[in-house]
Formats: sequence, C-alpha cells, structure tokens
Amino acid sequence: MASSSPYNSTYDNRIHSKRPANRYDFKQILGDETRYTEFKKGGGNIEKNFLKTGHKKCLAHYACAFINNMEEGAIYIGVNDKGKVVGLKCDHEKRDRIRIKITQVLQNDLEPPLNTIHYSVDFVPVYKTDEHHKDDIFVLEITFYPVDRFDKLYRVNGEVYAKFDGCISKPLERKRIQDWEDQIRNKQRNNDLQEKMKKYESEKAENERIYKQLIAEKGDKDNEIIEEKRLRLENEKQIYSLQREKSELVKQNKTLIQKSKVCVIL
Repeated sequence: MASSSPYNSTYDNRIHSKRPANRYDFKQILGDETRYTEFKKGGGNIEKNFLKTGHKKCLAHYACAFINNMEEGAIYIGVNDKGKVVGLKCDHEKRDRIRIKITQVLQNDLEPPLNTIHYSVDFVPVYKTDEHHKDDIFVLEITFYPVDRFDKLYRVNGEVYAKFDGCISKPLERKRIQDWEDQIRNKQRNNDLQEKMKKYESEKAENERIYKQLIAEKGDKDNEIIEEKRLRLENEKQIYSLQREKSELVKQNKTLIQKSKVCVIL
C-alpha cells in the first residue's frame, strides 16, 4: 500500500484542525426519534409555523413536553423524519431572529416561563463530503435541561403535554395530570427526605470523628497526669533515699566523733 505524500498528510492535518467541535455531515444519519429527541425538517417558514404558538405541534408544545418529562431532550431542526441531516438555510440575520423568537416563546407562551438556564440554542454547521461548509446551512438544536423542582406541570394555554418515542402526546386529561403531579410531588418529597438523611449521616460521621478526637486528647491528658504522678513518686523515693543516706552519714559522723574523743583520752 502506497504511503501518502507529505503534501497530502499536511492537507489532511489542516482540514482536521479546521473542523469545528460540533458539526454535521450532509445526509448524515442521526438515528431514530425517541422520548429524548425530535426531528424536524424545517421546510417552509419556521418563524411563522413551528415557532408560532397556536399551530399544531409547535415549539411551545414540544418544550412543554420535554420539560414535563424532567429529562434532558432536544429538537433537531434540519433533520428529516428518517433521521437524515438535510440542513436548514439560515443567514446571520435569520439566525438572530430565530434566537429572539425562541426566547419569546419560552418566556411568554409556557406556564410558568422557562428560565434560560434550562435550555440552549445552537446552530451547528452542515458540511459536504468534500469537507466544505454548505453556505448558511445548519442544524438548529434546541436542547432542554431538567428543571430542579416544580409542583405543577408546565402548560401551554392551560394544556399539559408529554414526550413519547417519536411524538408528543395530545393534551392530557385532568385525572392524568393530577396523578402525574402527585407522583412528582411524592418524588420531590422523597428526594428531600433522602437529602436530609444524607445530611444527617454526614453530621453523624462528623460528630463521631470529633468525639473520637476528644477521647484521644483526653487519653493523652490522662497519660500526662499518670506520667506526672509516676515522676513525682520517683522523686519522693529519691528524696527519701537521700534522707536515709543523710541520716546514716549523720550517725556515722557521730560514731566517728565518739571514737575520736576516746582516742584522745587514751
């Protein structure tokens, strides 16, 4: 097999270095629609149909469904129903208008409004097979992130939606909404209880550590007291021994003095 020329290797490296971190290839297959993904070809004027609340299965309905599922999910506009990347033609001005429109929908048409930290909007470039970017062709990704906690399901015009594999539900019935909201509240109470238990176990472990440290310190102090008593007793013994030696010396001196007197008399 012939090795590639230095020129081809350099060209390949340059092409690779210019590839954006996020990109799609034209006609790339992204797989199937699931409860976490939704594909939209994006034909026609999406600003006046898909992004306009009131149309059947518009952005607001999908956003409501994704958020209510309490899981991360995304809409891919510029991908057909078979999961093939076809791209969405958007120049700079149109991309800006779409971003503004998405923000307006998610802030004004959802009940309650969706905070910007719970979604992101990205225009991912589409490339031809020859590594050239198709001019102003993108896949519009609208990604939704789980809301930390809520007591009531999100609504559009008072109606609740859920995301299933490949589609969103019809507006849910009141009984189902009530049951679902009860499940959410029970789950959140359970999460709160788990958090409290976790905090309790952490505090308990810390208290046990402090208690053991105090016992160890107390043990060290007790050992110091015992050692001090031992040294005091040894000192007392030494003093008593020295006193006995002194007493013996006194007696010996007296004996010697008596003997010396006798010797003088003799």
